[in-house]
Amino acid sequence: MTTDEQVDSLSLKWGTLKSWDIHSETGKALLKRYDEIGSSMSAMAQRDTPEQKEIICQLIDGCAGDIYLDWDGVYVSKEKAKEYVRNYGKKIMSDAQSNEQQGMRSEQKRKWLSALRSGKLAQGNGQLGSVSGGLCCLGVFCLVNRIPFNSEHGGQSKGPAGLFAALTYDQRAQLWHRNDGMSGFPRHSFAQLADYIEISIPCVDDIGAGFAEFCRATLTALKDVTP
Repeated sequence: MTTDEQVDSLSLKWGTLKSWDIHSETGKALLKRYDEIGSSMSAMAQRDTPEQKEIICQLIDGCAGDIYLDWDGVYVSKEKAKEYVRNYGKKIMSDAQSNEQQGMRSEQKRKWLSALRSGKLAQGNGQLGSVSGGLCCLGVFCLVNRIPFNSEHGGQSKGPAGLFAALTYDQRAQLWHRNDGMSGFPRHSFAQLADYIEISIPCVDDIGAGFAEFCRATLTALKDVTP
């Protein structure tokens, strides 16, 4: 291999492609197929199909060296990178399913809305945050419901099990995007977020249904508010 020969490389975040520099014809064909299936401009909003996950794994195999995990800031072997892509989200779902709660309770929601509308908490973005440095709306949920959390975590794919048990991945994503003004959403104030939560996220003990029905009710509500 000559020193000026271009090789394929990529990085991963949120269990999917974060960035890539693909030169091989095989890699370009794989990326084309990946886009044809459907992709988001934001890695955080991307929901890969099983076929897309396998395409990413094939892209990883075509890279020259180790793969960079953007969230953790480390390089890992190709096998570890493929394991990361294939298993991303499974542990989160397992944590939520093993928790007896599985859905937000009305008392949790009442405390959350009250805190968001109180005007007493500074709003932050990019991570769950802290009272002194500013909290995102998911950080407020953890704070008022006494769920221990790491202030540097974002709450969508990294965060406390109690948060994952109360809110689904899509619910957390919708709230984070609105809190931070991402993925086409204008940035929402805490008061605006409280209004959104009140009408869009049901409680398991309000609707008197199982977790599957709770998720279906949430998806129905989101149809009217997703841009």
